[in-house]
Amino acid sequence: MARAEKVAKFEEQRDRFQCMLLTTGVGGVGLNLTSADRVVMVDPAWNPATDAQAVDRAYRIGQDKDVKVYRLITSGLIEDKMFRLQVFKMGLTKTALESEKQSHLFTAKEIRALFEWTDPSEGETRKLLGSGQGAADDAAVREAADEDGAADDGWLGDWLAAGASDFADFTRSLTQTQAPSEATVTQHVAEVKQRVDSVEEQTQRVAEAHKAVEEKRFAAEQGLVEAATAVSTSTATRRSAEDNFKEQRSRLKLARSAEAKALARHEQAVSWQLYAKEQLTKADAGNRNNEQAAASYKESAELSRNAARAAEEALSRAYAEAAKVLEDGKWDEEGRAKGVGIYAAVDVALDKFYKADRALARVRQGLDQVAIRQSEVEDVEDELLSLNNGSIDLEFDEDGKQTKAKMEDGVRKQLETIQGQAHSKAEKVRESTSAAVAAFLGAGLSFAETFQKTEQRPTRMEEVKAVKASVRSVFKHLSAAWSSSKRAQDAWAKVSSSRSKYAQRSSASKGALEEAAATLAEADAEVEAATQDKHVKVEEAASAEKAAAEAQEAKDKAEAEETEWRTRRDMLRGEAQAAKIELKPAKAAVKEALAEKKTVMAQMARVDKAQMKIEAAKTTALERLRSEKYDANQVELAYELKKKNSALLAIEQGDESPGQASPP
Repeated sequence: MARAEKVAKFEEQRDRFQCMLLTTGVGGVGLNLTSADRVVMVDPAWNPATDAQAVDRAYRIGQDKDVKVYRLITSGLIEDKMFRLQVFKMGLTKTALESEKQSHLFTAKEIRALFEWTDPSEGETRKLLGSGQGAADDAAVREAADEDGAADDGWLGDWLAAGASDFADFTRSLTQTQAPSEATVTQHVAEVKQRVDSVEEQTQRVAEAHKAVEEKRFAAEQGLVEAATAVSTSTATRRSAEDNFKEQRSRLKLARSAEAKALARHEQAVSWQLYAKEQLTKADAGNRNNEQAAASYKESAELSRNAARAAEEALSRAYAEAAKVLEDGKWDEEGRAKGVGIYAAVDVALDKFYKADRALARVRQGLDQVAIRQSEVEDVEDELLSLNNGSIDLEFDEDGKQTKAKMEDGVRKQLETIQGQAHSKAEKVRESTSAAVAAFLGAGLSFAETFQKTEQRPTRMEEVKAVKASVRSVFKHLSAAWSSSKRAQDAWAKVSSSRSKYAQRSSASKGALEEAAATLAEADAEVEAATQDKHVKVEEAASAEKAAAEAQEAKDKAEAEETEWRTRRDMLRGEAQAAKIELKPAKAAVKEALAEKKTVMAQMARVDKAQMKIEAAKTTALERLRSEKYDANQVELAYELKKKNSALLAIEQGDESPGQASPP
């Protein structure tokens, strides 16, 4: 928890938090603890400003109560010495800043004693504070502590070893320049006694006036009791009328509440109806857009499929031409031409021929596999398209646990999985077929390079070149036809995927359109029901309002019959109230007179106490202490003197002869 939160709880929740434990080190960091009016100092600091800042957390702007500070000092130990140094430092501060003539309470001998052990039972610091005040006054300190519950709670008990002192009186005495004279105090005593006599006379007069007002109030209240008895008879009739009026008013309140609910229901129903119409309009527009897009992609898919089929047919023709080149019967077992067509002009290498033939066979196998996989892809595409178009009939659970939408989503996910698998297989087959076509093209071109002029008949070299160019063209045409077919299949697959997606969107938009239409129908029914309920509740409210008006009229008539007695009662009540009003200032005057008397008596006691202190001050040793000159460096001088004496004593002991005892 942050420090600000803890301080806020202590300041605001006074019934829960009555005490906050702090170190004196946090006194100078901006804390405001004005909810506390008692400060207990347990561990004094060497610097009196540190303790003063800690006390000022409570005694600051915003404090509306008297602040008392309790300092717990262990007599005779280091805390006692620290506190004596605090007093000494405060004397230095007040000498420089406040007083024209300061009290000098600590002599050079006493300052040196700060470095020596002191018996705790003696309480030297307390005795010095007492001498500064004239005498130790335990009774005054205990009286102030009893106001905080010391006697009741027993927290100021036998554990006090040396007693208690009033540090506030001591600090006030530091800045006193001169005690008042005996003649001044005597004159002040006479004035206070004269004031006591005057206050006694004023208190007697105020008490007599208070008694007269009290008698007047008693007479007025007796008359009010008699008038109330006369009013009670007419009150019964009025109460009966009021009860009837309250009942009718309650019925009216319920009727108006029901009317308000009916109006609110009608308003909500109309708003729902408008919203449903808007949603229906949006669903209809979205459905038309999706249908148009689906139709467009359907047409594109058909065109792409036709293009793919045309490319497949061109591929079949190219394959047939390549297979025709490698037909048997054109060359004998040694590769010599047999005179078949244009191939009669060339002899070939049979190993290249067989290699090209085997490569073409692998191309054939690849094309067959491509056709099979492509057929599988088309079948899945058609099923998915039929599902999106709503052409597939699905069986639903009889108990209604599975809706149509869930069934369609399940089937769609299965088909999409199968579709992905089919595309993957088709792609692998096309890749292997592409490799087979590339291998065939290499083998076929190598085979064409082996063409040479035949020795079977006269042949020109131009004929050999023409045959070679023709064969190369056929083999390259097969590769180009395969590439075209592959591109066409890829284009069809892409368009088909878009067609399936928009077909699904179109199906979804149709469902949304149907749902919006059903919602609008429900909203129309709710508007009709709310309108009928509104008419009924309005009529009931009008009837209840009429009955309430009649009850009001009856109540007014009963009150009119009671007016005469009420007037008399109100008059007597006014007289009694006036007597009470007169009684309040009389009581306040008595209280003020008593308070003034208490104040004057307290002042008298203080004056007597001051006179007694003047007598005691004549014989005290305070004058001797005040006459002593104050030296701000006496602590350092005392310490240096002690060191010098110790050094001299060590030198004297060193000069003594062996066996000679040191002086005591």
